[in-house]
Amino acid sequence: MKKTNTTNTSATSKPERRLPRTISRRAMLRGALGVGVALPWLELMRPRGLRAQSADPPKRFGVFFSPCGTIPENWRPTSQFMAPDTEFELSPILSPLQPFKDDIVVLRGMNFETAKYPPIANVHDQGMTHMLTGIPLVRGPAGAGRANHFLDGSAGGPSIDQHIAAAIGQTTLLPSLELGVESTDTFLETLVTHMCYGPVDQNDQYKRAIPIQPVDDPVQIYARLTGSTHAGTTEQILAALQNRKSVLDYVSEDYGDLMGQLGTDDRAKLDQHLTNVRDIETRVTRLMTDPTSASCPDILNVRPMTPQRQQCLRDQDLRDPEVIATQGANYCVTNFREIGQMQMDLMILALQCDLTRVASLQWSTAESTVIHNWLPLEYQGTREHHMMTHNESVDVSAMAAMVDQQTALTIRSDLTKIHNWYAQQFAYMLGKMKAIIEGNGKSLLDNMLFFWTNELGEGGKHTYYNVPMVLAGSCGGQLPTGRYLDFLGNGAPAFGSGMAHNKLFVTFLKLFGIDENTFGMPDFSGTVPGLVPGLY
Repeated sequence: MKKTNTTNTSATSKPERRLPRTISRRAMLRGALGVGVALPWLELMRPRGLRAQSADPPKRFGVFFSPCGTIPENWRPTSQFMAPDTEFELSPILSPLQPFKDDIVVLRGMNFETAKYPPIANVHDQGMTHMLTGIPLVRGPAGAGRANHFLDGSAGGPSIDQHIAAAIGQTTLLPSLELGVESTDTFLETLVTHMCYGPVDQNDQYKRAIPIQPVDDPVQIYARLTGSTHAGTTEQILAALQNRKSVLDYVSEDYGDLMGQLGTDDRAKLDQHLTNVRDIETRVTRLMTDPTSASCPDILNVRPMTPQRQQCLRDQDLRDPEVIATQGANYCVTNFREIGQMQMDLMILALQCDLTRVASLQWSTAESTVIHNWLPLEYQGTREHHMMTHNESVDVSAMAAMVDQQTALTIRSDLTKIHNWYAQQFAYMLGKMKAIIEGNGKSLLDNMLFFWTNELGEGGKHTYYNVPMVLAGSCGGQLPTGRYLDFLGNGAPAFGSGMAHNKLFVTFLKLFGIDENTFGMPDFSGTVPGLVPGLY
C-alpha cells in the first residue's frame, strides 16, 4: 500500500521561489501575467569562483541614422597640417559631442563606392540600400515609379548589423532590435523607410534581401522588452498596459529576494536600473494619453493613442499637380521629439540588460519630410528637411524654389541647426551609456561600437561620397578613440577619392571576432588602415 502524502497541497499554498546564488546574464525579475524586468550587469552574475577576478561584459553594436546628408564645411572638424589624429577641434554640427570627444572617432572621406554600380534607383533609394549593405540593390518586378523610386526592390545582401547579429545575437532574447521615429508614417516609397536587411530570400527569383522595418511605436517596443505575454495591435497592448499595475509592482517579491544577496555596488546598480525602468514606464503611460495627464488625472479615461498623428501635406514641391491630386493622405507624428527620446532610452535599456546585443535607431526616413519646428529656423519657405536640401545653394535650387544666394545661406544655416540637433540626440545616448557601469569598471559605452551614419554625403548635391560618419565607444577597449581620421585631406570629394565604407564594415567584423575579409561587394576588401591597431 502506498504511503499517504501528508504534504499540504491546497490551492491556497504558494511554492517558495528563491533566486539562485548565481544568476544568468539574461535573468529577469519575473512576476505575474508573464511580466518580467531584465537585469543589468551585476557581480552576482559571475561564477562564484570568479567574482574576485575580472570578467568582460559582452560587446554590443549599434547604428544611429539621421537623414538627408550634411553641410560638409559645417560638419568637418579642424586640425593643423600634419597634426596627430588626436589633435582636432569639433565642428559647429558636431559640437554637442565635445563632452565625449575622447570617446569618439570622426571619419571624413568615407564613400559608398558600391552606389555607382547599377541598377541605379532614386538617389535616396540608392543611398539607403547601400548604406549598411555595401552591395548593389535589386530591382523588383514592379520596376520604377515616381522619381525613379524602385517600387518593390530591395538590397542585394544583408546589412552589417544583421550580419553581426547572426554571429553574436543568438543567445539573447532578441537577436537584434530595430527602432524608428516616424519611419513608417509616410507615403514615401518603400526603400527610403528602412535600412536593415536580413539575408537574401533564396525563394525569391529576384534574389532580394529580406527587409526589416523599424518599429516606430514605443509601446510595441516596451511590451517586447518587458517580456509581457500580451501581444497584438498597439491598441490591444495599450488596453493591457492600462489595466495593469506597474511591471515593477509584479516583481516585488523577486526584487526583495535578490536585494538580500547583493553587495553594496550591485544594490546601487539595481536601484538605478529599476528607477530608469519606472521612469520609462511612466513616460510611456503619459505618452499613450494626453500630455496633460500628469496634472489632470481624469484625462486618463481618454482612449490613448501613440504616436500622436495628424493629417498633413508633405513633399509637395517636387510633385506635379496630377500626382498631388491622386496621392493618398499623409500623416505626421506631432510628438516626434518625445517618441525619439523614449526610443533612445528603450534602445539603451535593451542593450544594458543584454536583451539584445545589436540595435539600431532610424530617425525619420531617407528623403525626410520632418519639419523641425521646435528649432529657431529662419527660412520662410518649405521647411521640410528634404525640401530644404533642394534649396541649400543657388545651383541645386534651380530645380526647386530657385532661391537667391542670401536665402541659400539662410537655408544652410538652418540645416546646420537640424544636423546639430541630431548630434545632440547622439550625445544624449553617449551620456546615458557612459553613466552605466558594467563589470570590471567599464561602462556600457566602453563595451559598445556605436555607428552614426547617413544615406548621403552632401545633402544638396545628393552625393554618395564623403558621407558623414562617427564611431563611438571602444568595443571593449579594442578601438582607440579621441581621434579624427581624414581620408580625403584637401582632395575633392569623389568616387575613388577617400575610403570605401565596405572596408569599415570589414573592420567592424574583426572587432566582433568575425574573421572575414570582405563584406558586401567583394571588390572592396580588407580593413580601414590605421583605424584599429594590428588590423591591415
